[in-house]
Amino acid sequence: MVAELLPHEPDFTMEQVKASVELAVAEHPRLREVLSDCGLWEEVELDLETHLRWIRDVGEAKGREEDPEIVRAMHSMPAFDDATARTPRWQVIATPRKMIFHVHHAAVDGVGIAVITSTLLLGKNLKETVQAMIPVSGQSRNKLRPADPGCLGSCCEGVTTVRSCARHVNLPFQGLLFPTPRSPISTPTSGAQPSHIRHFHLGPYSLTAIRSAAHESGVTVNSVLLRHLTAGLQQYCESQGDAKISTFNVAIPISFKAPDLERPEQMKANNNFSTLVLRVPQPSIPNASADAEALVDLPGYVDPKEWSMGNAVGAWAAQGMLSLLPMMVVNRLLWWTSRLVHFAFSNVNGSMFGPKFRCPLTGTEKEVKVYAYGSLNCGNRLFILANSHGMDLHVSIVMDGELVRAPSDLVGFVDQQLQQVGA
Repeated sequence: MVAELLPHEPDFTMEQVKASVELAVAEHPRLREVLSDCGLWEEVELDLETHLRWIRDVGEAKGREEDPEIVRAMHSMPAFDDATARTPRWQVIATPRKMIFHVHHAAVDGVGIAVITSTLLLGKNLKETVQAMIPVSGQSRNKLRPADPGCLGSCCEGVTTVRSCARHVNLPFQGLLFPTPRSPISTPTSGAQPSHIRHFHLGPYSLTAIRSAAHESGVTVNSVLLRHLTAGLQQYCESQGDAKISTFNVAIPISFKAPDLERPEQMKANNNFSTLVLRVPQPSIPNASADAEALVDLPGYVDPKEWSMGNAVGAWAAQGMLSLLPMMVVNRLLWWTSRLVHFAFSNVNGSMFGPKFRCPLTGTEKEVKVYAYGSLNCGNRLFILANSHGMDLHVSIVMDGELVRAPSDLVGFVDQQLQQVGA
């Protein structure tokens, strides 16, 4: 998660950054914990200096791409080099203009990182963060609505769950036998090397326009984003002389957390999510804003039924069952599944952050914009992450620069498509 100062603001100081980190460590136990040999979280004594990295002289970034010095720091986390595994896997990289919170996915999911970042940026405790999340939680939970509103809690949702579970259990073996053919954005042969990974930040885009487009089409915000993202990726693939990709396979993490002021501790930084593998685009879906019997042709939109709670729970159940196998087998299953996926997509809801950084030591406030990056793992070579921040939407792209031969072209096509939303 990156907090970037707006141009007219004074620089961050090391004292301000350190004060924010100290408060976050005190508020969030996961930052003081490591995984023990038996797989349980264990609190350890923390050396804060191990987790703070100050980069004083950062050169000019090229266009929308992150500065190489920052990227090198992100690829060489000292905590990862601790052979004893007694150092929590996170760090804060700070420059005079940016503050980057960098954490291993074993410690937090997308909601967990947002909760910690709320403390880093605004000094909010867990209950205050949960209170800020509640007004927007209903919108972010729409993707988990039932496949059929009349079937909530009935056999219909149960059948959806069973089918989703069976499909996700089968995915690793499908990836082993019938991997997705090589394309300009994906390959089933190997993983990305850290030295080749590149980071791009796009936006801001109008979140209001995107929500309006979703409402008019009777789909979710993520469906609108996926439609335009895949259109941009399709343009890039065709520009590289590749055949048209009729269907994109997309890996999408879904969080089960819901803010509750009575039980704010359930939002604490940990992992509580499943990963759906969806097919985009789909030929047609029912338009929720029109006659229920009518079908409209909306190519590229994900059917709202695919975001249902039953599908998410089915994926979670499949992953839970497969994770009981020996770790060596689990690693191989994850690798085989990644051979099916063209790219990963996620959406971090940062609406609770607000547009300011507040130093807990001095009370100083600075205007910032906030965005996050995903991480490449297994055979995944492209990760697109959307971040809402107030009424803006930022999009971050992490890619394997060795596979993606013309990264600026890919970023340009995606940017053009996102600018068309609501136009």
